[in-house]
Amino acid sequence: MSQIDWDLLKASFRKSSSKNLQVQSLKNYVQQQLNRMLEKNQSQRRLSLYERYHKIVNDYNRETDQVAIEQTFEALMYLVRDISEEESRAVRENLNAEHLAIFDLLCENKENLSPRSRDRIKKVARSLLLEIKASLETLESWQNKESTQVRQLIYNILYDEIAGLPINDYEEKEIEEYTNVIYLHVFRQYGRASSQTNVA
Repeated sequence: MSQIDWDLLKASFRKSSSKNLQVQSLKNYVQQQLNRMLEKNQSQRRLSLYERYHKIVNDYNRETDQVAIEQTFEALMYLVRDISEEESRAVRENLNAEHLAIFDLLCENKENLSPRSRDRIKKVARSLLLEIKASLETLESWQNKESTQVRQLIYNILYDEIAGLPINDYEEKEIEEYTNVIYLHVFRQYGRASSQTNVA
């Protein structure tokens, strides 16, 4: 996606006699990309891209004139650029996709984190996922019942004064909330996989 020649695509669209078809094709492409991204990471940043997509589509569905079609194509093009930017964020943050999902959840509603705090949260995300996966391998059918062990593990890692979340940025009540958010994420991402393969 990052290697698309946007100027060429735009010029091709302007010359096209089947603009509606090209808009449909681009809409389908964007929908697939967003679904794939949200399957692994439902951060607010990604949800806002999804909401933006739906607004573009709804506006397009209300209007059918030539100008609206061209505006929709251009809006979708800019959205594809932003999706590409979001997809490469894990590399910029020096995280893999799984770690980025945890990192995003831990940074939710934390806009003013210092670079030092962000680095610590990245370390927490990495170690948390490693510990969770190791723990899930030893627990049988953890997703079929309320797993206090997994929740407690998450809480302990997040609350740890030395290796956990930065204490200046997170209060105890917030850590409890983030514990629940991370647990739900783990359940969604690894619950089905571990029930099928017995390994997270």
